[in-house]
Amino acid sequence: MANNITGSDMEPKQKSIPTRFAGLDLASRLEARWVAFLRYLKEDYLYESLRFHLPGARWYRPDLYLPRPRLYLEIKGRVPTPDEHEKCWLISLEQSVNIAIFHDLPGDSVGWFYVAGQGHRVVWRLDHDDNLALDLLGDARSERECLMGQFRFLKLVNAFITARRLRFDHSPDDGSDGGPTDAELDEARRKQGKLTF
Repeated sequence: MANNITGSDMEPKQKSIPTRFAGLDLASRLEARWVAFLRYLKEDYLYESLRFHLPGARWYRPDLYLPRPRLYLEIKGRVPTPDEHEKCWLISLEQSVNIAIFHDLPGDSVGWFYVAGQGHRVVWRLDHDDNLALDLLGDARSERECLMGQFRFLKLVNAFITARRLRFDHSPDDGSDGGPTDAELDEARRKQGKLTF
């Protein structure tokens, strides 16, 4: 697989902080922010639901699975390495699944989407039914789709903002997992729905 990412472009790996959020034991706070992003959009997800066998007796377990778009999602805290891209490419090619790899906070980076062994640069969008979807960079859409997308764009930005503002307690005294409740997410949706630009 050809890739233009070199070792000199890589950022040093930062230590992850295991985090309990939304009833899940997640590997990092970054993963918790992505779960908050999906929850804000009321998107169904499964955490580390399936493990894929790769050549050389290697195994790979993507972070999230989104049933509605049938998409596996891998989250990285830094620019993915060529090896990480290759794993996603191999899974898409050999297992016939769709997989995307993103780094950093939701909304902060362009990702890669792999389908049938082909890689495409992508960004998030909401489709006409407000379902989470990926847009290929450079993909031409009709003027009507672009105009309708502007109204849905605010909802997507609000989901990004909610995930970014998420705060974690090291050890909540109330027995909770330190993340927002569904009622707090609903309140954030209500307040942010009134924002205008």
